[in-house]
Amino acid sequence: MTGDETDARKKMPKIQHGRHEIREIWVSDKPELMAYLNEFSNFEDIGQIFRIHRHVEHYEKSVVIKTTHEVIVGFTSLPADRANPRSLLDLNRKHWTIELNHNMIDSRLQKADHSA
Repeated sequence: MTGDETDARKKMPKIQHGRHEIREIWVSDKPELMAYLNEFSNFEDIGQIFRIHRHVEHYEKSVVIKTTHEVIVGFTSLPADRANPRSLLDLNRKHWTIELNHNMIDSRLQKADHSA
């Protein structure tokens, strides 16, 4: 897959937590692009760049009440032979799950400080 552009798509199998989510990723590890990014950025050893598009339908009583779209771009030091597009999608989702847990813990600690 080196030097190639690839994509992957992942759907949540059913409505979960009142929403249906589709996540798509576009990944590139073209050697000339990686060389350019490694030369002109403050980061070393960029292995791949990616763009993730999240399309979420929010439901209430089986009716779509809101649709949201989010696009993020990023890069990773993981080369294509160690992280394919599907695994990058999974890693990204796990990262935000951890961030959400940290934010919940922080807010609980702040409430505890204010009530003491």
